[in-house]
Amino acid sequence: MNRVLFLLESVNVLGKTCVVHITINHRFLISTCLFVLLMSAVLLADPRPRTPGPGTAPGARTPDGIQSVRARALSLDRTDRRAVAKYYVDQYVQYDSVANEWTGDAASCRVGRNSTQYDAATLQNLRYYRTMAGVPADVTFAEEYNAPARAAALMMEAKNDLSHGPDANWPCYTEAGKKGAGSSNLCLGCVGPNAIDAYVQDAGVPGVGHRVWALHPRQKVLGTGSSKRAHALYVFGDWRSENDVSSIKSVAWPPEGFVPYRMGLDSGYPWSFQSHEENADHRNARVQMSRNGRSIRLRTESNNADVLVWYPEGLPRATHQNDYNRPDSDVTIRVVIDNVLINGSARSFEYAVTFIDPEAVLNEPIDQDDQNDHNTETDSDDSEIDDNQHDVTENQE
Repeated sequence: MNRVLFLLESVNVLGKTCVVHITINHRFLISTCLFVLLMSAVLLADPRPRTPGPGTAPGARTPDGIQSVRARALSLDRTDRRAVAKYYVDQYVQYDSVANEWTGDAASCRVGRNSTQYDAATLQNLRYYRTMAGVPADVTFAEEYNAPARAAALMMEAKNDLSHGPDANWPCYTEAGKKGAGSSNLCLGCVGPNAIDAYVQDAGVPGVGHRVWALHPRQKVLGTGSSKRAHALYVFGDWRSENDVSSIKSVAWPPEGFVPYRMGLDSGYPWSFQSHEENADHRNARVQMSRNGRSIRLRTESNNADVLVWYPEGLPRATHQNDYNRPDSDVTIRVVIDNVLINGSARSFEYAVTFIDPEAVLNEPIDQDDQNDHNTETDSDDSEIDDNQHDVTENQE
């Protein structure tokens, strides 16, 4: 297998500047086995203090050691403009809106814990993104995976560095931390809910490996751990069976339908499309984008068989100065993808993404008769991280 072992790249994560340190694989194809990336033990020998950024996408794990579970999936009607806007306002956790309250300490190597509310907020953002992506959002965190994630976050904090294979010379080294580091998305400088933002955006990361893990259809039970400045999302927990997600043929981000503008209306924000059908090959796929009938210039990553990634360079760069491209009205971008090989046959895909300003949508006058009952929210108790009840409509899969 060919590996991409390093990258250090400045990116903007929903308005915050980060540095991405990645270790990914060109080949992470899945047919009847788990979609996996090649696990590596790569360190970037950089003596300078790290600036904030998400850590490397974790690598390979055979499916034998990962438990499969059956579960119910959740959905949101992304063709319902107001429902998408309301779901964002109600469910997306804004930066710094919940206190971390980490009780650990890097100087004394005390792992500590995060507040229950902080872990719940982190889970809520993960569920939000998965709901928007159209993959099962009834994921949970479990203590057996939280514990190694917390230990890994402490090691990254103490070292002020990132690695999936830390050795015994790392400060605050433990076997639990080593396990967590090798099984997690890692972030230095973005923690909790904001780390989930960084993993899904994944700007500058070839193959968007963090996004792939965060939005993988088979995810079920994960783990989370934040220190003051570091985060680990444990992604090798319990997995759904293939039969549970067999109806999900592809995952696109940004997804088809209405989408908040901060999640893709930006030349520096990578777009991706991944077929989950057997023997899919995206290596020679071609993508076109257009707005109001006019082509959008883009840059496509090359030679990646397992996911198609491109940057819409013809769009403006989202910055604080231009209010991150907040639109005055809805912006619809059409995507046409050709020549995705599935079992050797070329397939084409076409969809439209319409970016909205959620706050503006909700301030528009509406006819009460136009409310969609199938998107009515249900009550849930987020204080229980393992609770399977969520604020979206359930669909049996």
